[in-house]
Amino acid sequence: SRTSGRVPRVALHCLTWRAVSRYRLGQWDGVLADLTLGRTMLGERADTPPHFVSPMYAAAALIHEIRGSADEADRITDLLRDLEKSAEPQDRDATPLGRWASFLAPAFARRGRLDEARRLLAETSWRRGTRLGLLLEAECEIAAEAQEWQDVGTLVEKARSEAERGGLEALRHAADR
Repeated sequence: SRTSGRVPRVALHCLTWRAVSRYRLGQWDGVLADLTLGRTMLGERADTPPHFVSPMYAAAALIHEIRGSADEADRITDLLRDLEKSAEPQDRDATPLGRWASFLAPAFARRGRLDEARRLLAETSWRRGTRLGLLLEAECEIAAEAQEWQDVGTLVEKARSEAERGGLEALRHAADR
């Protein structure tokens, strides 16, 4: 609360990290509450948030998709698409929506848009090295959604190897699942 009054951008940055952490912990109501708080803090910029707040929006889009609120998931995805167009070059990915691939690709797969989901994961290059575990986890989710069990051997091996290399416990569980 102190930071919100003194340095609102820092407070928004911290709120975004909390929301993404809550997503990873399965505290989805908390993510949506954080998004509501963030939108309030942003005021008239709620529909054009700064780039560093966008992961919170992307997590909320996937939650809405999983919960059956496709219209809200679409609204947020459209907002992210517009945000991407106005982003500074260093905040863009060559692949449209690629910055949020770990959240949006599973959302697309849930709608049966498997080719689009896979393309998004394969083509995103934005900070790929630091996000590889998250991208592989999303790829595991898509494989499960598609129920293409005959093709998962290589993916599981790659995910387990990356989990071991990076100490990524959640990725190991995604591969096992």
